[in-house]
Amino acid sequence: MYYGGMAILFLFLLPLVSAFSPPLSTARPRISTITKAVALPASDQSTLNKSPIVIFPAQFGVAKDYEEMIAELNSRGHPAYAVDLSRFDWLKITKSAITQDYWRGTLKPSGTLDFYFDAAAAIIERVKFEYPDRKIHLVAHSIGGWVARAYCGEVADPEDVNKRFISLTTLGSPNYPPPAGEGIWGSIDQTRGLLEYVNLRFPGAFHKGMKYVSVGGVGTKGRFGGGLEESIAYISYLPLCGKGDAEGDGIIPESVAFLEGSTHVRVMEAKHSGFIPTAGPSIKIPGYVWYGTPEIVDQWLVHLPESKKVGLRGWN
Repeated sequence: MYYGGMAILFLFLLPLVSAFSPPLSTARPRISTITKAVALPASDQSTLNKSPIVIFPAQFGVAKDYEEMIAELNSRGHPAYAVDLSRFDWLKITKSAITQDYWRGTLKPSGTLDFYFDAAAAIIERVKFEYPDRKIHLVAHSIGGWVARAYCGEVADPEDVNKRFISLTTLGSPNYPPPAGEGIWGSIDQTRGLLEYVNLRFPGAFHKGMKYVSVGGVGTKGRFGGGLEESIAYISYLPLCGKGDAEGDGIIPESVAFLEGSTHVRVMEAKHSGFIPTAGPSIKIPGYVWYGTPEIVDQWLVHLPESKKVGLRGWN
């Protein structure tokens, strides 16, 4: 399971951080099963005059987790959708754990992530149907970043990649494994080969017709034996970059968040997520400022390029 230990810590410890910390300051379509995460009244549809956005969720995330972010994007003129995953869908990852590729660290996206790719293809087909003349922005949270890179690289219709997708923005995504020189951590890929596969085949800002934007939260420094939030950051950062005392968004260190060739957006005090996935409804974290918080959305949304009509290549 990707970042398994990190996810467990995040799930069980972060609510305590919220309780004791002060609020921070201020492809195979299945279209018939897809619903828009936030349904707007018909009278509001005319205000959605910008390019649509498709959100690739974080590990264990579902569309409902992004309702508030979608509402913020809608209010800024962007029709927004999230890839429609269920909690049950995520259990399909576990079958890879009994394969030789898993134990060898040579997993490939195809086969392992088909459930995610199918759902992404379905929502993208719906967006194309509803907005046939508009290009599409992809916005990907956490591991959704490299999942989206893999999707564009070997799953999506090449016509979409070349002429339909205008940008890919990653929010707190672990885009790189630990450097090779970082002792034992440099030899460990928690994705069991998936991240290495993506970086070898689709390095950096790979598709020249798309703008790439990497957004990373800073302001949370890991510290062993520190407060609870600092300790969680230390334990999470250590296997991801080899340095537990790094700085990042509390889960992802900034050193692995910024994709080469992309526009880098450092967001002060942004945390990794405003919710904690569970088997049922996610737990909202009161007072947490994260990538979907209104003032943070404004900091990265400004970097999304203005859309050309479908059929015109490129974004600049």
